[in-house]
Amino acid sequence: MAIKNYNEILINWARNIKIYKRSSSYIQMDTDCGLGLLIKITEVFQAYITVGVRFLGSTNGLCGNFNGDSTDDFKSSMKIIEQRPSFFVNSWKVTANCGPACDEESDPCSLSQVNEIFAESHCSALLEETSIFGRCHEFLDPTEFYKASNFLFLFSKLFSYFVSHEYIRHCLDSYASACAKRGIILAGWRNVMDGCGISCSFNQVFSYDSRVCHRTCLSLSNPEFECTSMDPPVDGCNCPDNTYQDTSGQCVGAAECPCFLANIPVAHANQQITLNGGTCVCQNGNLKCIGQDPQERCYPPKIYFNCENAQVGEYGAACAPTCQMLAAESQCRGFTVLRFQKLLFQSSQLTTKCVPGCICPDGLVLDEEKGCVHPDDCSCEYGGHSYSQGEVIVRNCMTCFCTRGKWNCQGSGLCPSTCMVHGEGHVTTFDGKQYVFDGNCEYILVQDACSGIFSQPSFKIVAEYVYCSQSKTVCTKAIKVYYEDFLIKMTDATYKVIPESAVGKFTVIHNQMYLTFQFGDPDTLQLIVTWNLKMNTYIQIIGLSKFSVCGLCGNANGNIKDELITQTHYSACTLMSFVNSWKDDPMCEDVTEVVYPCAKNPYRKSWAEKRCKIIPSDVFRPCHKLLRWFPYYDKCNRDACGCELVGDCECLCDAVAAFAKACLDVGVCIDWRTPDFCRKFLLSV
Repeated sequence: MAIKNYNEILINWARNIKIYKRSSSYIQMDTDCGLGLLIKITEVFQAYITVGVRFLGSTNGLCGNFNGDSTDDFKSSMKIIEQRPSFFVNSWKVTANCGPACDEESDPCSLSQVNEIFAESHCSALLEETSIFGRCHEFLDPTEFYKASNFLFLFSKLFSYFVSHEYIRHCLDSYASACAKRGIILAGWRNVMDGCGISCSFNQVFSYDSRVCHRTCLSLSNPEFECTSMDPPVDGCNCPDNTYQDTSGQCVGAAECPCFLANIPVAHANQQITLNGGTCVCQNGNLKCIGQDPQERCYPPKIYFNCENAQVGEYGAACAPTCQMLAAESQCRGFTVLRFQKLLFQSSQLTTKCVPGCICPDGLVLDEEKGCVHPDDCSCEYGGHSYSQGEVIVRNCMTCFCTRGKWNCQGSGLCPSTCMVHGEGHVTTFDGKQYVFDGNCEYILVQDACSGIFSQPSFKIVAEYVYCSQSKTVCTKAIKVYYEDFLIKMTDATYKVIPESAVGKFTVIHNQMYLTFQFGDPDTLQLIVTWNLKMNTYIQIIGLSKFSVCGLCGNANGNIKDELITQTHYSACTLMSFVNSWKDDPMCEDVTEVVYPCAKNPYRKSWAEKRCKIIPSDVFRPCHKLLRWFPYYDKCNRDACGCELVGDCECLCDAVAAFAKACLDVGVCIDWRTPDFCRKFLLSV
């Protein structure tokens, strides 16, 4: 299938592939192998690619490798993990004559204050609780969509006024679509936002939940072709209720619909044809047939089993051998067909009676995902998903192979993970999710014993946050490590052990800039906490607690999508509800919003930008090819704008130090401190 432009779509049909229009705005492609593609052909072009779990760990390209580990998604075509998007993208070019991709590391807001105000006025509706988008805030945080809409709008303003409005519609539509996937249909948003409306041609009607299912003549002949219950809602134009789109694109009644066979029109309305030895008439989009042999209705390689000819111990479709039966080692009572005597065992028997129907032929069993297969090719099930023979999944650092419908798992359960807490409420979880919050309280960063059946963790790390600006941004005042029966409290550039007799139960490594505490047994679970004596803390877990981990640092399972698990063990829909659930003191006030200090303190913005320019400057140039500097620069600006109660330089220097530490982690040591800028200090503990 090739999309050349919005009005020209070239479709190449292949076996086991379904391609159809979901609405006037979307084209859907489904395949039997688990690959799906949803393409938006109006406004800004968008493509949503989905793959089934059978592809786990076997994909390559710009969409990543789908192995459950978010940290290696930038693996290039040369099998090395790139740090910068441009190098990663360039490695996957299909044709050599394309120009190289480049990283957009500039802030378009800094190019024009007028454009910045204009962008905020158009995009701010995403954040307003009273707007139509506010209905979804409880289920989906709009912050990242707001940032993206501002950036894309300002960037597109460099081209034309009309292009910029296309991107505004795109960003608002992206949030509305994401809400629809969560069951929240924001009906009416296109009407209240200027320039976002869609007009329908002919006699079609617009809907925010436009489903092609039962809207075409094809769906009358083959309801399953265009009807998939798992399809996410999309908007666009389709035929009204009780009308169906025919092959010419018109909306007609069912009585005027042609009939389809194998998705090809074979008869006009009320036309009579001969098919498989029987006579069929096309009525209401369906072929009504008489005189056909029911065996013809079985799709090869399945065969029809007639109970009238059943022998003793044969039960037809009621007990046809399946991969699940092989895995469970179960069989029907009296089932003694020779070909399965070595496959099915007598450990579990089912009592049943014969049922006619389509079954797999001799030597094959039914795989729910693939149809009739040899027993050696049976799929394996995990978490409600199907994996093909030979596929490999990694769970808890165990490598599991699918073999004859069963999992064969090997390996140990030791996985290193790092969580970074720095500056004014910035957190990077063990699995790489980055967020910021402003809560004046003590919060649990990480602990084990996360299951409800365990009440006492073997370790717990708590961060104490206090307000450090008039705009109510927060800074880290103290880090507390509770390990077994003792406490280490780190604050004011020193630490204290309670009780003092526990000093020998952990290891401390001193250097000029950091303190590193090591706890536990390297052969099982080891906890390493590195602290820069100010606001930056790095928590590393080598191995896993047998009770798993949880907290603001996430669950360290390699999946960035399930980080927002609350203390009460449910997945939070918003960042704020997740953060509030991990308060160590329930009497603290809840966090309700993310503060933007540069907006509240515009007089500090120019100073912050000037001082943070060291990050994109030549000082850090050796690191720029390995890391994206802009996220750190953005965090630096935020921290420098909102730190007047603690000290301007302290927040600024810790923000720059976070980038320097990231550079060091990828092998680049930057000597960035000078007597005039964040001068070096000597460790006093």
